[in-house]
Amino acid sequence: MKSYLNKIPVIYIPLLMTAFISGSAVLDLFVITSAILWIFMYRNNFYKIPKIFKNIFIFLLVFYLLILISSLLSDYFSYSLSKSIVFIRFIFFGLFFYQIFTININYLSKYLKGILIVIIFLIIDTFIQLFFGKDIFGLEPISKGRLSGPFGDELILGSFLFVFSSIYSLSVKLHDWKFFIYLLLCLAVITLTGERIALIKFIFFHTALLFFLFKQNKIKINLKQLMFLLSTLLIISSLFFKSNLMDRHIEFVNKFVPGSKNFILYSGHYSHFVSSMAIFKDKPITGTGFRSFRKDCKNYNNYFNFDNVYLIDSVNLTKSDKIKIIDSLNRNICSTHPHNFYLEILSEIGILGFFSFMMLLIYVYRKLSHSDLKIFFLVYFFPFVSTSSIFHGKNTFLFVFIIILLSLINYQRNLTLNEKY
Repeated sequence: MKSYLNKIPVIYIPLLMTAFISGSAVLDLFVITSAILWIFMYRNNFYKIPKIFKNIFIFLLVFYLLILISSLLSDYFSYSLSKSIVFIRFIFFGLFFYQIFTININYLSKYLKGILIVIIFLIIDTFIQLFFGKDIFGLEPISKGRLSGPFGDELILGSFLFVFSSIYSLSVKLHDWKFFIYLLLCLAVITLTGERIALIKFIFFHTALLFFLFKQNKIKINLKQLMFLLSTLLIISSLFFKSNLMDRHIEFVNKFVPGSKNFILYSGHYSHFVSSMAIFKDKPITGTGFRSFRKDCKNYNNYFNFDNVYLIDSVNLTKSDKIKIIDSLNRNICSTHPHNFYLEILSEIGILGFFSFMMLLIYVYRKLSHSDLKIFFLVYFFPFVSTSSIFHGKNTFLFVFIIILLSLINYQRNLTLNEKY
């Protein structure tokens, strides 16, 4: 059995990505299967784990215990506890993920090449949806300018591509014209999804990465190839701007203009931020309980008025528009989550949970000894943006996956450097 499991790394990440695309139920089955395999096959190996990884799992376990304590003290005890108990499956998944990739750690970069197969499929599928109105599976876009490919009604294709295309970029050793074509295609598809935060993160990370590679003289591209790439970029850009595919991104820029009805501090996400902070102020130590924001936010209905909405009296809007803004803010005070990782943890798990989470992030960041890994880490965990729920299955999975994978890449690179010297 163990000899069979030793072959798993070759297909594990493509399978993992396929499970993610297939939906939450399939991904959960994948996580649970990985967790069970670790418990039955590798649990006795825990004491052999290098200190850095052992500490990461201890941090995750402390975070889990604080989630349980918060749920036990919650006004929504039965609901929160039933949701929080099974969180531990992600820790066991992380242990299995660590275990199988350290069997042949020197081949980690080769194992990550499998990511490209899934990314190429997603690029082709999304362009089929763009040109024919349906993707390979017959799925139509939810709205014009927001393509989702095989994810259907889940608007997460852009976020998925940002994460996995960036991880693939970290594994690439030859940065030639083919690598840049790959980046341009990923950029085009993320733009087509209409996911603005994913687009910003993709551009920011890869701009920083390319600057880092350029300084190290690792970019292998000649003038003709550069001109070809620039021409391709201009053609793709002109196609986007001639259609309404860029309208959503242009609208996003307008959100940062004070005095506009679309100003970011009048948005629905801002309402969630405010209600999450109000919840945190009421229960700062242990929060309201795991996944309880959706219930407790109802206590803050009609929170907004003319006295606490930023610049509402000084902006050049009619009274009718101002009333509509306040009504909209109050309508959006509640949601399933606060749309920010950090505010979600503060409001639901409290300052104790938040402190343990931050200690984990700081520990992992400080142990990363390569600039490109640190750049990706900072971009992914950047606090001042809207996010999905960190306690939703797919996002908890990504959180654990990214923490462990970056640490594994760092560990493998350091071993290679030590072997050279």
